[in-house]
Amino acid sequence: MASTYDTRLGATIQAPPVVAELQSVFANLDDAPLLAALIGPTRRGPKGHPVKALWCCFVAKSVLGLPSTVSMIRTLHNNPFIAEACGIPSPDAIPHEATFSRFFARLSTYNMAAKVKDVSRSLVRRHYASLPGFGERVAFDSTTLQAWSNPSKKGKKPKKIATRGYKARVGMVSDSDAGWSVKKGTKGVKEATFGYKMHLLIDCEYELPIAAHVSVGNVHDVTRASNLFREARTANDLFRPNYAMGDAGYSSQELARLLRLQYGATPIIDPNPK
Repeated sequence: MASTYDTRLGATIQAPPVVAELQSVFANLDDAPLLAALIGPTRRGPKGHPVKALWCCFVAKSVLGLPSTVSMIRTLHNNPFIAEACGIPSPDAIPHEATFSRFFARLSTYNMAAKVKDVSRSLVRRHYASLPGFGERVAFDSTTLQAWSNPSKKGKKPKKIATRGYKARVGMVSDSDAGWSVKKGTKGVKEATFGYKMHLLIDCEYELPIAAHVSVGNVHDVTRASNLFREARTANDLFRPNYAMGDAGYSSQELARLLRLQYGATPIIDPNPK
């Protein structure tokens, strides 16, 4: 891959550091089984866009924290280095939004989602093998994920609570799987977000993820803690942390008992004043 790019006006642009980071991520993913399943048997007719390029765009969208497919396509047009790192040689070769939507929907099917999880689990097992003390001290929490849909058809939003990041659009389709999540923001004011929750379990020493779980936004955090630890045990059957830390949203005697008896961890959880 070229490290410089000459614009039409004759200026030379250096590749930003994020491009090297993306290349490192792509090189370290054990995604060959997933790509083989996505490619499937050889068929006649137009080949379409390479599956590897679509998958790299999906990974880049997550690594760069891009909120939507449209913003990802804009980034590919604005930064030819990122596009080339994803396997897209020119702006004319950037897939259409509908192509990405179909590909992302295919990744979410049951069989493909399991193979996507295997890519993550492979990284976790590699961390256990190469990083001393990995998984001994873990922390778990959740964050809200906004649904790009109209929540008005799902019912009225909570009263006297500010909504975050939502602007009504004419013709937006309601997401029947999403729900309202109410949390205190950075200023201590309750905010409501229509969408989902990402529950994450990380290693405290290296700040690397061990397990993730997505739920509807109106699900209480403590009800999904067991899913996180079960996924961590699935990724590595040697998962036995010394300490497991969480905030008051996980204050539960049942969860504390589960962590001690099933995973051998000492729970360090803020008590709920209620």
